[in-house]
Amino acid sequence: MRLISKAWILLALLGLPDSAARAAETGTYIEQEVIHEASQGQPAARAIQRIWFTDKHIRAETSFGEEDEVTLFDIARGRVLMLIADKRFVELSLADYQRIVAMRLGRTGLDAPGEDVNLEQTGQKRTIGAWKCELFRYSQGGRNALAIDLWVSQDAGLGFAAYLELMRRLGQEDTLGRLSDFADRVPGFPVELRIEQTVFGQKLVSTSRARKIATGPTDPSLFELPAGYQRLGAKDAIPGVKP
Repeated sequence: MRLISKAWILLALLGLPDSAARAAETGTYIEQEVIHEASQGQPAARAIQRIWFTDKHIRAETSFGEEDEVTLFDIARGRVLMLIADKRFVELSLADYQRIVAMRLGRTGLDAPGEDVNLEQTGQKRTIGAWKCELFRYSQGGRNALAIDLWVSQDAGLGFAAYLELMRRLGQEDTLGRLSDFADRVPGFPVELRIEQTVFGQKLVSTSRARKIATGPTDPSLFELPAGYQRLGAKDAIPGVKP
């Protein structure tokens, strides 16, 4: 979604303590707005998503007004911590977490094999925020048709491979259908995505648009469990998880 951080190697060679090395590890921060259009009697929803990631860790925050969801990924240890209300948390193996996400996507048909896949370079261009972008359009037929508009920028400091790897780590790659088949034809980072899917005859539309992309030293405390949180058994919190 493992390479060792170059910053970590350099500091280790200089003989600095491990905590200092972690503090200087280079990571990336992405902040984006996510909008789900009204569908099936459900109102439109808007959220702000913030993601910090390094070679070994991910912190994903999603804010719905005053409500926040926080998930911490320790890739090296294969562990995921889901922070929930009342200062409680659920710990899962990375494999279990990805299995649960895949199961939920399967219920919506997002994991169905794609047919008649195609990627079009439209030539359309626009500026989104600080990024000059070009529109690529992905389409996929089959039981649940999928269409994705990607506004891609070569100025974001990240490539499409980094985006696909992040989605894989988060267990979200199935939301993109077989788009990864065209990875070598997408020349940059998708600053904006509009995903339209037909699920059991209903059209679902969501748009994500980056507001900030930055790379630099990442505070290791972002990936640590905050003080005062108590463990909740995964089998009690999430159906289908083995104790």
